[in-house]
Amino acid sequence: MRYIRFAICLNLLNAVFTINCGNPESDSGLNAKIEPSRLSYFQEDYESSRSAFRNLSTDIQKKYKSVQTTAISVPNKEGEDLTIDSLYIPAQKKKKGLIILMTGIHGTEAPAGTSALRFIASELLPQVSLEDTGFLFVHSLNPYGFKKFRRVSEHNVDLNRNCDANPKELAGHNPVYSQINDFLNPKEPVSSAGAGSKAAFKAQVFGKISRHGMSGFSSSVAQGQYEFPEGIFFGGHSLEINHTLIADLIDKTVKGYGSLFFIDFHTGIGARGKLHLIANKMEENEKQILKTIFPEDEIHFHGDKKEAYSIFGNLTACTTKRLSSTLPVVSLVIEFGTINSQTISGSLESLRRVREENQAFHYGYTSEDLKTDSQKSFRELFYPSSPQWRANILEETERAMMIAIPKFQEFANKR
Repeated sequence: MRYIRFAICLNLLNAVFTINCGNPESDSGLNAKIEPSRLSYFQEDYESSRSAFRNLSTDIQKKYKSVQTTAISVPNKEGEDLTIDSLYIPAQKKKKGLIILMTGIHGTEAPAGTSALRFIASELLPQVSLEDTGFLFVHSLNPYGFKKFRRVSEHNVDLNRNCDANPKELAGHNPVYSQINDFLNPKEPVSSAGAGSKAAFKAQVFGKISRHGMSGFSSSVAQGQYEFPEGIFFGGHSLEINHTLIADLIDKTVKGYGSLFFIDFHTGIGARGKLHLIANKMEENEKQILKTIFPEDEIHFHGDKKEAYSIFGNLTACTTKRLSSTLPVVSLVIEFGTINSQTISGSLESLRRVREENQAFHYGYTSEDLKTDSQKSFRELFYPSSPQWRANILEETERAMMIAIPKFQEFANKR
């Protein structure tokens, strides 16, 4: 047994220390046509994106009946103009199904998500029937995070681990996090030397994996924690106001509809430039509905065997739970992969960048050059600057949505 464990440790050591093999930001294998008109959907900051969304909303108001727009103010310490903007296009004749397209629960993921939303509203919406289907587009649930380019709210809360009336009750689901907290959340300025070097990071990762196992380590990191307010993936001690505001909007909009299709857009997880579908753990009959709507894509279900790990307090789960007693709810997450997090090297590099950004937010950097490089790497993790990557995610969006929307309409019309 001692020799078996030693062999396993050697394999883990090899996997961790070959993290730099290959370029996780290579566009090799991506071949969508790069069109300037499509690249124009991508905006680089919160204000530009919001302005583009509002301009599009004004144009759409001229094309359909009873279109509604909202700009819900989100209170913040600095008194900045931060809003959750929405565009609601009601079913033009009979309310059968409502499709909600949400983005920006993680602020760093909003730039790509909102680009996909504007693309859908501008170019795909005219190709589908709105007679009995309504659409609600939500631009950035986390405007603070979008503006500051942080995943979290201004209270350092991961909003996708916070959607629960009492988030603290979820704390018991992640006992391992406290054992690796010192590693995940260093209390010192970010440095590229000594204990702050990439080599030291890899060595520490190996130690944690050898103790907790690869699956135990990775799931405990990302599923959410509720003990360390300055730590990564902190789910908060109380419900953030963003959730109250969006729940009120959704509850108001869904009235009168017979079915709901809820998609939350994210970036980061999976193969670079590809669209990935992640759903909550559910009954087999519910899985079949999703598989019918997305027949060409594999769907990963949280907590199922070797599929995606379980997370707590996520938006799609709490929205489904809140509304499913009154109407059928079909919900899932669309992820656009960025640095091949499905590989060991990609997943560990993702963690390193998230860890470093949070550390820097609280304790700063040891040099301006390091700050520049670190912030650039963090941005690329969630919003790649590559035109090829951007062209690919819009092509993937078009492919998947032009199948999923009619399939959902068929489902809704049978209710």
